[in-house]
Amino acid sequence: MNVRSKFAMALAASALLFTAACGNSSDSSGSTASGSGSLEGKKVGFQFCTESNAWCAKYIDTIKERLGAEGVEVTVLTSNFDQVEDNQHIDQLIAQKPDVLMIGPADPNGAVPAILRADQAGIKVVNVVSKQVDAAQPAIDVNVIAGFTEMGTNAASLLVEGMKKAGHDSGNVIAITGPASNGVVVDTLAAFEDTLAESPEYDLVAVEDGSWDAAKTQTLTQQLLAQYASKGGIVGIYAQADYMAPGAIQAVKQAGLELGVKNKGIIITSANCSPAGPVAIKADELYGTGTEGPVDEANAAADAVLKLLKGEDQEKDQYTEQYTVTAENIDEASRCEY
Repeated sequence: MNVRSKFAMALAASALLFTAACGNSSDSSGSTASGSGSLEGKKVGFQFCTESNAWCAKYIDTIKERLGAEGVEVTVLTSNFDQVEDNQHIDQLIAQKPDVLMIGPADPNGAVPAILRADQAGIKVVNVVSKQVDAAQPAIDVNVIAGFTEMGTNAASLLVEGMKKAGHDSGNVIAITGPASNGVVVDTLAAFEDTLAESPEYDLVAVEDGSWDAAKTQTLTQQLLAQYASKGGIVGIYAQADYMAPGAIQAVKQAGLELGVKNKGIIITSANCSPAGPVAIKADELYGTGTEGPVDEANAAADAVLKLLKGEDQEKDQYTEQYTVTAENIDEASRCEY
């Protein structure tokens, strides 16, 4: 082989190596593969509910763990279901110019101006937990929410099932909910009322705002039990979240009334599963619960945020799976324990 041929071969080899090196460099910097550090330097701002609420705290921890494992920096600002404060937090997060803003506002209507400001700032928005109103949707890139219609339907169906098993062919029902303006409450309660109406022998006589609080739930339940004692009593209670249900349970006990199917007593159902739910179900104090567990919900939201950061295609509206738990399938309650 002459010198010219050797030189040509060497030049070709060098070009090949250069091309491969450039290709590897590009693949590395633009990789969408999961793994620690693949999104190093990306920032996510997260406005959410207070960490003093166990459900909210677990959701936040799960988000921070999932996104942190990918090298994403997460800044979390919380409020005690106060939309005025939520809006202030959204503005603070916008000022930090995150790559993605996650929001879980207390009041979907009150959140609209702040959400629109995020969009105007060029920040991608992921709405979580509850549905946002139509006015906010042009500014939202992804919604990751629970199937609240399904949750409300399940809660009412379980309540009717339990009341019939306890021998109550008719009677008064009460509901103690989260904050009345909250999107979760609005959608879930509407489905609950529609489903209960299919069994007209049961009359929903009162709906009270328990603010996601067990102590307030206990007080409200005590008042309603007393109010309806001379009007046929109460045969069913919907305490919207598992961590509210202990308040309703305690109120029934303090009133000296029977509780549960075995005692042919008052039937209680709930949702928004937490560790209190399975314990009460095993004790026959809570007939059944629904899901919306914080770990499942947060993992679904984290998946959406990661796809958004990586530029991957996904559906705008994503609904998490819902299911019910009773004594008959108590093993499924593992997803409520955290």
